Amino acid sequence: MDKKINLSIVIPSLNGENHLRDFLIKNLEIIKTTLENEKIYNNIEMIVINDNSSDNTLEYLKECQKKYAFLIFDTNPKQGAGSARNYGVSISSLSTNHDTLNYILFIDNDVLLDETFFINAIKYIQTKPFCLTCNGISYFTKQKQDGVKLLTFKRGFFRFTKNIYKDELTNIEDELNIVSFGAQGAYFFIRYEDFSELNGYDEFMDPYLLEESDLVYRGIKRGKSCIYAPNVTGYHKVGGTIASKVSTKTKILSKRNRNYFVWKNLHNSSLLLNHYLFLFLSIFSIIGFRGFIASLKMYKKAKELNIKERAFIKFDDLEILEASRKFEQKHKKS
Repeated sequence: MDKKINLSIVIPSLNGENHLRDFLIKNLEIIKTTLENEKIYNNIEMIVINDNSSDNTLEYLKECQKKYAFLIFDTNPKQGAGSARNYGVSISSLSTNHDTLNYILFIDNDVLLDETFFINAIKYIQTKPFCLTCNGISYFTKQKQDGVKLLTFKRGFFRFTKNIYKDELTNIEDELNIVSFGAQGAYFFIRYEDFSELNGYDEFMDPYLLEESDLVYRGIKRGKSCIYAPNVTGYHKVGGTIASKVSTKTKILSKRNRNYFVWKNLHNSSLLLNHYLFLFLSIFSIIGFRGFIASLKMYKKAKELNIKERAFIKFDDLEILEASRKFEQKHKKS
């Protein structure tokens, strides 16, 4: 008999009242229908963590909760997307229960789930992956947005933005085990037991940027499976969660967290030498310099975690990069 599935959906929301008003009820209705018709789901709960918003987020959530008992909400005792997600998991009903499949679904407040989202996810969850990534489509344009995430290393830094989209995949022998080398933070599943083992999101990266890449990459380096589900679809308002991805603040945060990510996760000496060379060159720009200064406060913590993680590593950084390159060569239509 197939194991029952327990699923906790965690949404961090900072001043996201408008996004919640657009999508929350629609997503709650999809969950309600799923619970009524798909008995393999033992429980689905949605947890919205108000990240100390100044809008009317809490008032709106109180309204919604009157109709949907499986909606839970609270306010983050800290501040930041990573800590909000960690707090959401901490108040969930999930536990380490080997008689059930226990998963967290992280989505952003500006994501609308497809009506078949949970139905189509079942067969992938039953393979028990560490991480399950989704097919992403732009809500406004309906253009392809997220597919298999490829990992590259360019000018001293990891890059997670390259995709092979659903209709570009070829030579796939097993649809249930299409490997991915990263996850889009707007929508992905992670097994509760693995999330706990990895100590969740690194709150040092708050308020946001690259925190999901850090979580998934640590799991992959430990030999855990990350797979792509081409028929599990989310529609994303690009840029809705982070108000301005081109603001000076966001650019500095990006530089800061990219430095921290490398210092924390990179163990290959040749790649590390390459990183420091390009890091030196980057500080001659204003944004690069300010990001570097901000990241210096994180350097000691990053190196401590880097050393600690060595005991758990099963794959070298170069091995993962090479696996990503070979996957692209084999499976992307020319």
